[in-house]
Amino acid sequence: MVEQRAHPRIPVSTEVTVSHARFGTASARTVDVSEGGVLIEFLGCPFAVGDQVSVQVSSLEDAPLLQGTVVRVRSNEFALRFDPSDDEESAS
Repeated sequence: MVEQRAHPRIPVSTEVTVSHARFGTASARTVDVSEGGVLIEFLGCPFAVGDQVSVQVSSLEDAPLLQGTVVRVRSNEFALRFDPSDDEESAS
């Protein structure tokens, strides 16, 4: 199988807070992360492809709130593609 990822993934396991307009806020754990997104372990994942989700690292006091779009869902994990920030969009 040919690797189709635009950015290399790095294994990172850390607790994050996941927020969704309909499902509220919950704790989850990252599996890996890249410049373009993150894979998150979330038991009984309620999300669907296309859902907008926010993620924040729980252990960092001033961690940024990252916005993204769910691009893949499995029973206990989901992949989130980071949305471009306003700064990135204006630089294009």
